Amino acid sequence: MLLLLSGCALTTLMTSGRSLPELEGQLEAPGLAGPAEIIRDERGIPHIRANSEADAAYSVGFVHAQDRLFQLDLARRLAYGRLAEILGPDAVPLDIFMRSLGLQEQAVGAMKAMDADTRFVLAAYSSGVNAGRDSAKKPPLEHRLLDQRKVDDWTPTDSMAVVFLNSWWLSRNADEELFAWLNRKELSRDDLDALFGLYDETTGADPYWEGIRKTRSGGLSEPFSAFMGTMSGIAAEGQASNNWVISGDRTESGKPILANDPHLVRSVPATWYVADIKGGSWHAAGGTVPGLPYVIVGHNETLAWGATNVMIDYVDFVVLERDGTLGYFHQGEKKTLVEKTVEIVVAGEELPRTETVYLSDAGPVVTDLAGTHLLAMQWSALTEVDNSASLVRQINLAATVEEASQIPTAGANTGLNFVFADSEGSIGWSVTGRAPKRLAHSGLLPYPGSSEHHGWDGYWETLPQEVDPERGYIVTANSRPEYEVDPEAEVVLPTPEELSNSYIKPFRKDRISELIEATPKHTPESVMAIQMDIQDGQARQQVPALLDGLDSKTEGGIWVKETLIAWDYEANGRGVESLVWAEYNKQLVEYALEDTLSKAGVQTYLETCSAGGTLVDVEGGLEHFVADADMARRAALLETHKSLTESFGESTSGWRWEYAHTLTFEHPFVQAGAPTSLNAGFVDDGHGSPNTVNAAGYAWDQGYEMTWIPSMRLIVPLDDVGSATVVVPPGQSGQPGSDNYQDQVRYWKNGEQLPLWFDDEDVEREAAYRLELTP
Repeated sequence: MLLLLSGCALTTLMTSGRSLPELEGQLEAPGLAGPAEIIRDERGIPHIRANSEADAAYSVGFVHAQDRLFQLDLARRLAYGRLAEILGPDAVPLDIFMRSLGLQEQAVGAMKAMDADTRFVLAAYSSGVNAGRDSAKKPPLEHRLLDQRKVDDWTPTDSMAVVFLNSWWLSRNADEELFAWLNRKELSRDDLDALFGLYDETTGADPYWEGIRKTRSGGLSEPFSAFMGTMSGIAAEGQASNNWVISGDRTESGKPILANDPHLVRSVPATWYVADIKGGSWHAAGGTVPGLPYVIVGHNETLAWGATNVMIDYVDFVVLERDGTLGYFHQGEKKTLVEKTVEIVVAGEELPRTETVYLSDAGPVVTDLAGTHLLAMQWSALTEVDNSASLVRQINLAATVEEASQIPTAGANTGLNFVFADSEGSIGWSVTGRAPKRLAHSGLLPYPGSSEHHGWDGYWETLPQEVDPERGYIVTANSRPEYEVDPEAEVVLPTPEELSNSYIKPFRKDRISELIEATPKHTPESVMAIQMDIQDGQARQQVPALLDGLDSKTEGGIWVKETLIAWDYEANGRGVESLVWAEYNKQLVEYALEDTLSKAGVQTYLETCSAGGTLVDVEGGLEHFVADADMARRAALLETHKSLTESFGESTSGWRWEYAHTLTFEHPFVQAGAPTSLNAGFVDDGHGSPNTVNAAGYAWDQGYEMTWIPSMRLIVPLDDVGSATVVVPPGQSGQPGSDNYQDQVRYWKNGEQLPLWFDDEDVEREAAYRLELTP
């Protein structure tokens, strides 16, 4: 829906304060059992003080609604396929596919299976959301721009819908499978290994692929294409993160230090909402996700925890042989597609649209009904009961690493590396997630689901963990985990390749480990310096291998080579080297694949992969696709100079990484025509790359503007958890016009963090606003 609103009119809406929350005084709060207090500091971080866990959760819901109501409503609408009700006809295809997933029904099932305590707390949280909504004089600005005057009640089921969305966003390998499927006629097994075999241990393209290549099917359906266009795109959105924990043997205080910086798509409002929550036996602080009351990344009084994507592959695409119009074969048996009718309410239309989706036993069909085969999507979240809410609640209430390591982790549909540290001095690592046991395929590629020999045979019930390793630290950064698997053990763990074959190269993990070991005794300040490190690990590894001894016959090619050879591999925005390196990577990929794939196929590969995870980074990948690798390297030198000249002018003195590698915290309505005054800040220093610890990712199809970033930086010293620090760009509030809408951008840009006040005396001293909720 195109938003036609003058800048003057928008400014009036933003500054009128009609939807800004009540921060001071006293409000009645229906459903609250006892009095609760919400004390906000100057950054808008709420410090909740209540008498019970349920009332504390209620208060979290209240502040989520005050600051992030549109974010809550949009997530729920996305999950349930109800966007067209407010966005109009353009959202219909996406709504259709979301309805085919049945996430609302799955959420109901998860609530029924949930333990009573967690269910009770989610009910209290929902009551708080609704009370917070009702406390506003007017709906948020976005709702008013869409002429939406009423926001439906939030329910505990809606909280589970948010869990399912996060599960999908952290899934791994779906884009790679679809790339292979769409280009199957051009790509052999060896080709795919050269494109995606980033680790020597990678299982490799499945032998059945030569048969899959011959199948004929309809194209990807419009609803599914809308889903992937909105919900996916590894390169653009990022699925990375860093976390690490250092034992007391390596710190000045003698107690552990925990650090976490989840890398997620740039977002307005922020993905995270920081809160300090105290009620009953629950006192935790850190990053919450609007939709859930608990701290996902943070600490309580004695335990700290951080999370990264472990890269578990719990989504597969299934090739099904057709039999007639609706018939198909699945695991050796003849089946019939289920036709599901869905009604889509569309803004501006009197009657709902009636649409039909098709479901197989493996999952929703994602291709049109044509040809000899279908493609279906299999995702653990569509069939399995999720226990993420209970798991996170148990972490919030755990007191020690030992206690946290005993929490069952295999029932969550989101795969995460949790690292832990406690005030007693222990550190640990646990993997959560729903990891399928595959019968006869790797998960790398779509598998032949009509065969009885292929499919999923349940899930791994025990996942890897580690407590107090001798090295004195634990680092996870989305790369292949390292742990021992004993096939003779009573409980056998999955191998890393049975969890996934699509890990990120260990550039960030190796650099973090190197920096931890380089300092004898760490402090929070030295840990913060690691978070801001901008050495490009991919460049450090690849530049010498690609360019040493390579000659060029052109002035431009010589300049590119000499610039990269002289580089210290620091991705400094004021230098030119990262810009040259980024373009050289792209030119190498395009040159290598131009004779194998169409232009559209090359573009899809670039959209699927991120720098540091292409054929350039696969051992022998470049040589596989070109007969003369030296010629390819020389040609890329010349094309790099030519391309940058076209973009930045003839004089190389005017080329800088910061000119291309900017960051705009863009409000989603701006792309639909709203004035840029809705945006929440701009960063122009350009530091970092996809392969630096201070990650700053980009998508080649979108230029070099930052598309994914450290969405939060957190440091927790376990000698005094009350001195933890955090920064969340662009700010706490999702309300344009609020003082806290973009006030953290400059701190984030400068590598600074803000105190995460936790102790009551600090909270009282730093109080800027005080709101009392009464039953």
